[in-house]
Amino acid sequence: MKKFLGLLVAFVLLVVPAFAESNVYESKSLDELLVIKNELDVEIGKRTGTIGPIYSGTYVVGQDIKAGQYALHVEKAVGGWRLYIQIYVADSAEKGITDERYLSEGEIFSFTLEEGQAVYLKDVEVAYLELLDKPVWAP
Repeated sequence: MKKFLGLLVAFVLLVVPAFAESNVYESKSLDELLVIKNELDVEIGKRTGTIGPIYSGTYVVGQDIKAGQYALHVEKAVGGWRLYIQIYVADSAEKGITDERYLSEGEIFSFTLEEGQAVYLKDVEVAYLELLDKPVWAP
């Protein structure tokens, strides 16, 4: 009887941890998973110096993004073709465009954002912004 109980205890000690290692995300709702994903994106960004993923939209310096030298890494554009980027004076998209262009998947574009500017991205599926310590051309 003691051997049986010993074997039973050993079996339980070996099997129970195996069940504990199952996928912890299966029981989470989509909203909970999205919160975890966003927290991971923020932590990865802190460690790598990247912001993102970022999506289509307008990002205003001082509100959504800080001023500085950036590199935009285009991973995937909607339709697999290219995305559109426009940098302009924040209070006047029509009159104050300082740069605009189309970027292909895999392309990296370096630009500077200053106070009072905004950046508009269109047709972005996956892209990352990298805040640079110095311009990409600098040694």
